[in-house]
Amino acid sequence: MVAPLTQAKKAQGLAEVPLTHHKIAIMASPDSPFKGGLIIEQFAKIFRGEITDWSQINPAMKGAVRLVDRPESSDTRQAFLQYPVSQAWPLRTGAPARRVAEDSTDAVVGALGPDGLGYAIADQVLNRQDARILSMYQTRPDNPQYPSSQLLGYVYQPGTTNPAVSAFLGYATSPQTVSL
Repeated sequence: MVAPLTQAKKAQGLAEVPLTHHKIAIMASPDSPFKGGLIIEQFAKIFRGEITDWSQINPAMKGAVRLVDRPESSDTRQAFLQYPVSQAWPLRTGAPARRVAEDSTDAVVGALGPDGLGYAIADQVLNRQDARILSMYQTRPDNPQYPSSQLLGYVYQPGTTNPAVSAFLGYATSPQTVSL
């Protein structure tokens, strides 16, 4: 399974069979002074370095905030490029962000510190004690209404599909398999 195909991959003739969405959790350290929730526009501004202090979100609160970002090649990072807020404003990492070298949730959580804000597939952080998930629009990622997710699917080359690949795609996309 991979993240949604880029236009460059589609231009190479690859096709995608979407299967599921994984929620993307926005997280902070349990030591973070920020205890509230965000909306996607606020997260995008933190991502771009336009918000660098929690007081810009909640005037009653002070404290630095910086993005802990994943590598450019990260599927989870690339999922944000599909959102309208990213279409309206380029989603470039701004200062004072820190980019981790490997696309690993452990690396992101390890770099959070008291002022860091990161993101990960929700299933990878829901039960961690060293990361606290922030709500988005007052909703947590274990709620179906949670707005942030990453599409996962299978990628193949149409026209070169052999019977085994066709059978596999039929099995992988059947309602019985998808509901597992």
